Amino acid sequence: MLHWTPAVLSNFRTGFADSIETPSNGEEDPPSVSVLPAEGLIVNETGEAVLTCSFSANPPNVTEVVWYKDGKPAKQYPLQPMSNSLPKNLKSGPPSAGPTFVPSNKLVLDRIMRSEAGSYSCHVRNAFGRGNSTNNVTVDVLYPPTVRVGVNPSVAAESSDAVLTCDPVDGNPALLMAVRWHHDGEPVSGGGEKTRLTLRNLTRDQSGNYTCRGLNTAGWSEDSEPQYLDIHYPPGSASISQLEPVAIKGQTVTLSCQLGDLGHPPASRYLWESPTRTISNNGSSNQVLSMGRVNASAEGVYFCAGRNDVGTGPLGHFTLKLSGRWRFSLFILHEIS
Repeated sequence: MLHWTPAVLSNFRTGFADSIETPSNGEEDPPSVSVLPAEGLIVNETGEAVLTCSFSANPPNVTEVVWYKDGKPAKQYPLQPMSNSLPKNLKSGPPSAGPTFVPSNKLVLDRIMRSEAGSYSCHVRNAFGRGNSTNNVTVDVLYPPTVRVGVNPSVAAESSDAVLTCDPVDGNPALLMAVRWHHDGEPVSGGGEKTRLTLRNLTRDQSGNYTCRGLNTAGWSEDSEPQYLDIHYPPGSASISQLEPVAIKGQTVTLSCQLGDLGHPPASRYLWESPTRTISNNGSSNQVLSMGRVNASAEGVYFCAGRNDVGTGPLGHFTLKLSGRWRFSLFILHEIS
């Protein structure tokens, strides 16, 4: 984890690299500098990356090592005692002079974060000047993806098709190697590991929330935010009931259309057909059909069905039979036709 300021940060560990050399030609020059490993580093997030600012200097005791990320100062090491384990030719001064102080030439990115990916370089300074690294080294930080689900269409009719996609919105690398699909928290049967899932011949029980998880070389993502697939279907079978105990000629008769399933969205219109005509071609909002002063022509089979935006449900039927009106006298019971 690295915050790009020259201050010393706790997540850096310092040390001395073995790649410190003293020129054998005896000339006193600014350091010759390069960054190792020259091929760069690929590391998973929260892992560790170690870079070395390798230099050849005469005199070898440098006074400054500064690191750069993407051309901006990232870290400057303070002077510290030279390690006793370093070769003797890297130490200067008589033994009585006390310890020699040099800065570290290692950059340790501990528990590295994705924001620390970039191009790194360094410079080294000794008494005769400053030497900049002749190369930049790329640090590539890999991390698991973040994914989202796409549903097209998000509202679909029963028996139609829908396509779901699991798309990476972040992650390094961005390519998904495998995908896991879930419907209302349960694995999708036959979903496979592809980023595109086609649901064919939809049924109403496939409505619900869909999520996915994606895998890249750094690991599995968390579950995506759920996306709802809303499947519409027509109303269920209808049945007709007569509200009056007996249908009597000349009186009002009321029929009610009942649906076993209102459908989704719920039925908002009802289609009625009488023995002689279709009462409402496009359906009406009336679930109840009321007929006043009925006569013999009203007898016969009546049909009704529920209707919503998806379609019309199966018809229900009812046979209407009328009874004559009865008039009571003291002695005789007469039927009035």
